[in-house]
Parts: sequence; structure tokens; C-alpha cells
Amino acid sequence: MSARAVVHVASACAVVGLLVSGDALAFSGVSHQPQCLGDAFMVDTGVVLIPAAGSQCSYSAASNGNGWRVMWGYGYSVYTNGISTDGSLLETWGGLVGHDSYMRGGLTRSIVGTGSGFLAVWTSRSAPSRIWASRLDSAGTLADSLPVFEGDSNQAWPAAAFDGDSTCLVVWATFRGSDRDIYAARLTASGQVLDTNPLPVAQVPSQRDMFPTVAFGQGVYLVAWTSYDSSNWATAKARRVSAAGVLLDTAIFLRRDSAMRQERPALAFGDTCFLAAWSEGMGRPDIYAARVSVSGSILDSAGMQLSSGPFRDWFPSVGFDGTSFLVMWQETDTMVMNAGTVCGRRVTADGVPLDSVPIRPAPPHSSCTYPSVAADHRNFLVAFCAYDSLTHDDNVCCRRISPDGAVLDSGIFFPLGADAQTGPSGASDGTDFLVAWTETRPQGQTVVQAARIAADGTLLDPVGFTVSDAPGAKSNVATGFGDSLYLVAWADNRSAEGADIYCARVSRDGQVLDMDGILVCDESLYQNSPDVSFDGHNFLLVWYDYRTGTDGDIYAARVSPGGVVLDPGGFPVSVDTCEDMWPKLCFADTEYLVVWGSGFSLQGPYDIYGALIARDGVITKPRFLVSGATGEQRYPAVASGPTSYLVVWVDTRLPNTKPDIFGTRVSADGTVLDTNGIAVVENSGEEQSPRVTSDGAGFRVLWSRWELGTTAIATGRVDTAGNVSHVSDWFAVTVSGPDASVGYDVAYGGGPELLLLFDFWTDTAAATYYGNRRLWARLGDVPGVEQAESWLSRRATGGASIVRGVLFLPRDMTDTSDVSDRVPRPVLLDISGRKVMSLKSGANDVRALAPGVYFLRGPKTEDRSPNATVRKVIIAR
Repeated sequence: MSARAVVHVASACAVVGLLVSGDALAFSGVSHQPQCLGDAFMVDTGVVLIPAAGSQCSYSAASNGNGWRVMWGYGYSVYTNGISTDGSLLETWGGLVGHDSYMRGGLTRSIVGTGSGFLAVWTSRSAPSRIWASRLDSAGTLADSLPVFEGDSNQAWPAAAFDGDSTCLVVWATFRGSDRDIYAARLTASGQVLDTNPLPVAQVPSQRDMFPTVAFGQGVYLVAWTSYDSSNWATAKARRVSAAGVLLDTAIFLRRDSAMRQERPALAFGDTCFLAAWSEGMGRPDIYAARVSVSGSILDSAGMQLSSGPFRDWFPSVGFDGTSFLVMWQETDTMVMNAGTVCGRRVTADGVPLDSVPIRPAPPHSSCTYPSVAADHRNFLVAFCAYDSLTHDDNVCCRRISPDGAVLDSGIFFPLGADAQTGPSGASDGTDFLVAWTETRPQGQTVVQAARIAADGTLLDPVGFTVSDAPGAKSNVATGFGDSLYLVAWADNRSAEGADIYCARVSRDGQVLDMDGILVCDESLYQNSPDVSFDGHNFLLVWYDYRTGTDGDIYAARVSPGGVVLDPGGFPVSVDTCEDMWPKLCFADTEYLVVWGSGFSLQGPYDIYGALIARDGVITKPRFLVSGATGEQRYPAVASGPTSYLVVWVDTRLPNTKPDIFGTRVSADGTVLDTNGIAVVENSGEEQSPRVTSDGAGFRVLWSRWELGTTAIATGRVDTAGNVSHVSDWFAVTVSGPDASVGYDVAYGGGPELLLLFDFWTDTAAATYYGNRRLWARLGDVPGVEQAESWLSRRATGGASIVRGVLFLPRDMTDTSDVSDRVPRPVLLDISGRKVMSLKSGANDVRALAPGVYFLRGPKTEDRSPNATVRKVIIAR
């Protein structure tokens, strides 16, 4: 590997994604601290910021008069992001407020401006849950966090209001058996809780008082909440609290019609009075509002109806900009999944509703929920949760609304993360490599990207280059090399009718020769999952084709090195009443072997079939059975070797076991040489996603195995006679982010090394935040180097474990609780059998040991006899 690549690799560390080498390191999930990635490197370090992947929920927006700060949650952590008065996002990810939090959407006042900073309130997740407050400066930097109330029961739904001077009132609901009560406590700007015995705002036996909110004006706080009686009838109520912490009223009823349910009130203070808004109705409630004086009188006894229609209108939020109120709410079509939106109306300070056509700030392709309104006395800001129907991610979205009701922004999305890189495919020109993948863009767009990697691991294109950025989504990238250029193929959704097959040529120096793409097939409905091979004259593409609309078929088309599609629309390889899927192909001598999975329905069961195709596109041996064993055979891969093809697949023929990897050799004339199949690996784990390459000695088969959050890439050799050897783990990836899957491919460049490509969730690498799936590569020898045998070698079980720096051991290898004291605990021995280190469960630092071959001696065998098991360990640098 070049010096440039080594410097790049050494600086790359991942927080959530952890990469390790060797089968013993499959237990590395015990640690999620930053770990260096060894000799793996990120293929493309360039970043295009897009709304972060995963699920984020907006809680509340607040202002100090100059811009806004929005509180939101991700997992069990709470963050805030700043937005300037001109709508600019101040942080891409946001500042952490608290860990181990438990919050819910629909909390419209969990953050409040305090003049010089902000106060955020939240609930701890640990039982019994507590109410916490976090003080932030004007830039959103966390100053400190402190408990507002710690009780012997759970607390929930906190909200806060500031008195404009030095004190906030924090309100929340307390769980007492089946009852729910509303309590409050004052908190000074310096962090002192003034009411260590909280104020009982609503404490009525056999009632559940929930979802409190609060606002302040002219010396009094107004607290509002929803009260459910024993029959689950809902009523919106309110009560005043003085600045001195005195409860001033019995409950004030917020309602228009006592025969209807009132729920989820929201509050804001205007010039001289409060405005309360709530949802009222039965199955499909509408939004109503009324002004409340500082003396506690309802000024609009008939209420103001702000919405009506066939939808459910609920979760209102209210803001005031110095002139008018803005009431926003969630509108939900109960008949359609993910069909929520946010809309609203302005109300004058003297109680006149405006905007007969509601304001609708929701962006396209989004289902929007839980709005929160805040004003900075220039504009309103509406923050809400936005579910993107194209990417299936939940993000926080904000839009400014002017005093006259105009929507000012196309959408301010956050948090922002890096573009996702998925579905790698690699090819080699015999020396160097081309890697291609798909990369996400906003609004459900994807592009095809690529980069070249030299034979020594040098990144020739450190930030990649674009193969296709045509509109629409793209997927299923495949690559091949021939006649001094690469061909990249993919499924392309630029057409509204469905996915089509496109390709583009890329020269060895990284020039894309067909920026608009070459259309290979645009038949009706959709086509996807292409694969590519070269026969010395032309490329052949195969793909899954659903043009009939009844079942999937396999089609193919030749493409010349000049970019001409020789079989426009493709020709059928397998067209029958079965569901044919997952096509793969390779070329040898004079013909291609195409293989695929075939079943009687999408649910299977599936077998493996094949066909031979000549250079001129003539099918010389039509559909024939490769494997029809009991159980299922899926996801084939194929390579051509010195004397035959090798087809491998995922196999479930063995009863009561997880999927295994089987294969068979196929001769040049299509004869299946191993009719019962070759068991490459069985009874080992959840084996999936086989790949196969070939060299002069035969074939190298690779597959992935997932177990307890770790995906291991394993490998084995199959020689030309069909004998299996050197089966062991090669590399492992432990992921604890929101997406634990790992996608991979492998390419052979003609030398002793393979290029492993894999995408997985990468939180942070080289001090750069990504927060998405990113593409990594590793160039190296696969296990299987012969070692001189010693007396320990003869007792060693399993393949060698390659270790760099840290050796992880699972607890069951160090548990001697039920074994005689005479049985030694695990130790590490050198090749002569001399003890060099005692071992413990978890991480063992082996950096002080010299590189070389060692042996791990465990405390017992599986039958718990004193004859300890031995495993070979290679310590590398």
C-alpha cells in the first residue's frame, strides 16, 4: 500500500462502525469506543450534506427575539439546532442537551427563550423518570443540566415558560397509579429550583390530567392541560399561577361545546391576553381557539373555529409575533397511512381569524406531524417532524412564515448528515480497480458514483466522480471490464413508468464516456438487478425483467465497446411461468454461463438454473437445472476457472440449520459436475451473499455471516477438483448505528490480493461526521497461508485469527465457574509453547507482543474436560 494510502488509513477512526480482522474478533461488539480501522480505508471522503438518515423527531421551537432554536430527539438523546433570522441553519447536526432521555412528539413548549439563552426541559428514561432542565447560552452551548423534580413515580410531558425577568415555570405530569396529575415548579435563570415541593396544579382523584403546556404574560402564568375522567371523556382545562408561585384559580374550561371532547390545548401570550387553541370534536375533531384574559376570563365564550373538514385536526401550537397570533396544527387523513400535514391560520390580537385558505408549509413528498410555532418579532418559525415518503427517513423540518402569512422557505431540514453510499460493485483491468456505487441526494434522488483504486491501494479519485446524475432513483450497480474500458450498469428510475436498465462506459483514466447513460432496456413496468461480463468482443448484460406483469423473467443484451446496444430491449434468456430472479453471469472460452434463482412464486421455494449464451447472443443451451436440492437455493454467484465454472449459492437443504453456502462446478458444455452440490460451509451460522472469484489454482468463495450485530466476511477455497479448504473468517464489521446491515462486493485484480468493498453505518471517521452508510475498501490477502506445523498447531481448532492491537475474548471462553481449579484459565502461548500472557474476557492489549504466530489456549473443551482447546492467533502490525 502506498504512503499516501497509509496516512489516510491511519487517520480514519469510526465511532459507531467498528472494523476488526479475524474470527476471534467477531466478539468485538463489547466495545463501542472509537477504534482505528486498521488497513481499511474510505473510498470516497467527499460529503454532500443531506437530511440525516434514521428517525429524528421535532419537539419544540423557541426564540430570544433574534432567530430560533429548535429542540429535537434522536434515539434516546435530545439536541437543539439554531436557525438564524434569515433562515440559515447554524449547525448541521446540533448540540447535545441530554442523554438517556424519553420524549414524545407533540410537546410544543419544551424549550423557551430566557433572554440571554434558552432553557430546555426533558424527561429521563430511567425509572422512575425525572424532570430535567438544561440551560443553554445564546449559541445553544450547554451550560449545565439539573433535576427539577425527582419523585418516586414517573414524570412526563414537561413544558416551560419564562417570565421575562429571571424565572421560568416548569410544568409536567406525574404518574400515580392509574391517575395522572399536573405539577409545576419555578426555576431561576441561575439554576435554583424555588419550589422543592412542586405546586399541585391539577390533582383530582380518578382523573388523568395530561399533556400540560404553559405561557406567561403580565405577571401570571397560564397552565393548560387535557383532563380525562373515569369514562375517558376529555376536557381541556387551564389554571393561572402567579409569578410568586401561588395557584390563583380552580380549573378554567376551554371549550365551545360541552358535548364534545376537547384535547391537547396550546397557549401563547399576545399584547394583553392569552390565546388558547385546542382540538374539539369526536372522531375527527377540528381546531378551536379562544382568548383568555390575565384575570382568567374566557373572552371568546363561543370560541373561534379555525378548521373544519373531513380530516382529524389536532396537536395545535400557537405563537405571537407582536401583532398577530399564528395557530398551526396537524391535519391527518385517517383513511391513508402516512398522510399527515401541517396547516394553520393567523388570528389578530383582538380575536379575528385570518386566512380563510389555511397556510400549508409542508414540503412535497412528506408526511408532517407535531408542529411547534415560535416568533422572533420578524417572522414566525414552524418546526415539525417530516417523514420523507421517498427516502423513508424522519427529519426535522422548519419553515419561516411572514407576518402576512407567506411561506418564506422551501424547507430547512436538519440534522444534516453525509450522503449514503450503498451497493458497491468492483471490477479490475488486471491491475487496478474501478469501484461504483449509488449515492443519495435530497428528495429521493440518487446518483451513480465511481472511483479508481490502484493495485497498491492508492486512491486515484479520493472524492470520486459521477457516472450518472440523471433525475430519479438508481440502484443495483454492476461493473465489468473489457477492451481497455469499464462498463457500469444500473437500474434507473428516470422514467415514471418504472426502472429501466442503463449503462455507461468509463475509461481507465476515469473519464465517463456516456454522461447521459446508454439506454439498454426501457420495456414496460420495470427491470432491475443487472450484471455485466465481457467476452473479448462485446459486453453482455443480464437483468431481472417484469415486462409481462405476471412473473419475473431473465433478459440479456449485448453492448459493444463503442457503446452501441446490439440487442435493443434485450432478448429472453428464461421466460416461463416461474419467478426468475437474481441473475449473474461470467464468460469462459466461447460462451457465457448465466445463472439465476427460479421459483413458482415470489415466496419460493427457489432452485438454481442456468443457460449458456454464445458471443453472438444465441442461446446454445437453454434453461437447465443447476441445483434442485431440498429446501431452497437462492442468490447465486458464478465465476469461470481453469477447467470449469463454479456456481455458488445460499442453501437451506439441511434441516434445522441456518442457511449454508453450497456450490457446484459446471463444465464448458453446461454439464453439472457436482449434482449433490459442494458444501462450502455448513452449520456455521447465518451465511448469506456469496461471491466467487477465480485464479490459476481454482476459486475463492466469499460470503457474509451476521451474528449479534457483527457481520463477518468469510472465505474458502475450492480447487478445480471441487475440494474445499481454508475456510475461515477474513474480516468483520460490528455496527451499532440505526442500520446494522453491511453490503459488500469483492474484486480480483490478478495478483495475490482481493479488493473487499463494503458499506456500513459510519458515524464519525477522521474527525468528520458522516452519520450515514459510507463505502470502505480493504486490499489484502485472504486467509489460507500455510504455516509450519508445531505440536500446538496439531491441537489448534478453526482458522487463524488475525489480530491487530487488541484481542477480544467472549465471556464463555473465560468462564471457569463450573470447572475444576486445576484447569488453567485462558493464556496466550508463543510458537514454542511458552506462556506470554494471561487473558481475560473482553479486550486484551497485545500491542507489546512481537508480530507472529501465537496460540490461544482456552480453559476447557465443549465437553468440559480438562484438555483445553487451542486456537491459532496471528498478531500483525
